[in-house]
Amino acid sequence: MKYSLIILILLIIVSYYLIKLFFKTKQNKYDIYILTTIYLIFLFVVLFNRQKLNDSSFSDGTYIKSWMKILFTNRTVFINVIGNILIFIPFGILLCYYNQSFFISLITMIISIIIIESLQYFTKRGVFDVLDILLNIIGSVIGYALYKIYTHKKKR
Repeated sequence: MKYSLIILILLIIVSYYLIKLFFKTKQNKYDIYILTTIYLIFLFVVLFNRQKLNDSSFSDGTYIKSWMKILFTNRTVFINVIGNILIFIPFGILLCYYNQSFFISLITMIISIIIIESLQYFTKRGVFDVLDILLNIIGSVIGYALYKIYTHKKKR
């Protein structure tokens, strides 16, 4: 809870720059670099700033079936699933902004997310979780698609 204010401030800043990118308001050439840096700091604070686990943990996702049954009735499960998707939507948008093709962006998403999950495992600041990887990739793809759809509609 002591980092809630930091997370909120970083989230507001990331949102501000994403809105600027989406609506093409007056930008300077450094906006994308500022957004990327702040987003990476936000990810670091959210994903690694937690109590160290006693041992490294790995989850193969065998709990997915039971989670699907309680997704909309259990608040913790719902927040975990939705949070893992939402937190990576800006990542997909950023990859679009760097003019990556979808294939290159998808490979970048997969590799980056596996690296993040691995770092959580090795630093004992989280669990290497197959479901998290899948949800983070889904979030990134949603961000990529939203940006492409929005910019395509704007060109018409």
